[in-house]
Amino acid sequence: MITPSQVNSGKWGISNYSRVFHQIAVDEKHPAVKLMVGETFTPSGNWSTYPPHRHERHNPPEEVFLEEIYYYRVDHPKGWGLARHYSDDGAIDFAGVIKDDTLHLIPKGYHTVVAAPGFTVYYLWFLAGEERVQIPYVDPEMRFIDQATKMIKNIEDNLSV
Repeated sequence: MITPSQVNSGKWGISNYSRVFHQIAVDEKHPAVKLMVGETFTPSGNWSTYPPHRHERHNPPEEVFLEEIYYYRVDHPKGWGLARHYSDDGAIDFAGVIKDDTLHLIPKGYHTVVAAPGFTVYYLWFLAGEERVQIPYVDPEMRFIDQATKMIKNIEDNLSV
């Protein structure tokens, strides 16, 4: 059994690509051979897992291969969001509607999610691979967003001291 006090929680991202996460079973405190489990709450109008990232090559410390599954819930029967899933070679190029009780299999490729305004999109995520470590590989075309996020976060942290 994993209790709430054993779960690492916080906020990833900033501005309209911030979201709340709970890492339920992701490290040595929670014994497992290959599986990591967490959940993310994406607020109204916000992007999640942004900028898009992948886990398809085993090339540590830059990237570790992990297959991923998202199980979505939406906080209203008419609620929805969108998922974007694509690969470097163009073999995967998908954008689709997320509704409550949607399952998204992500064996490879970059991925991101957005909650439609007025709705919260929740997803329970499962990662599995040879190593139990999260090293997301951000789309090189979008890395400037990740770098700007880190700079803004550092400024915010220094202002709150």
